[in-house]
Amino acid sequence: MDTEVKGDALTVIKKLLHEREDKSKIVVLIRDGKCLGKQFRTCKFKYCPRMVNDVTHLLATEGLKIGEQWCLRDEVPKFARTAIERDGE
Repeated sequence: MDTEVKGDALTVIKKLLHEREDKSKIVVLIRDGKCLGKQFRTCKFKYCPRMVNDVTHLLATEGLKIGEQWCLRDEVPKFARTAIERDGE
């Protein structure tokens, strides 16, 4: 399976793209992200400014509020559908 991971934290995306070992305070997150990326046939990490990343921001915010994580394959939660429709305009 191919996947594309977009994020609005430019520093994190840059660290995920670098081959060298990370030694920053977020080393565990970077290592985990790279490890997860290897589970796919291809995995691309891309920077996406928050202003065009409303749906992702909404999913992350709601997930933190209720303490859940999502893996979106075939459908999205109902609360995110309006944001997706706005995003497509």
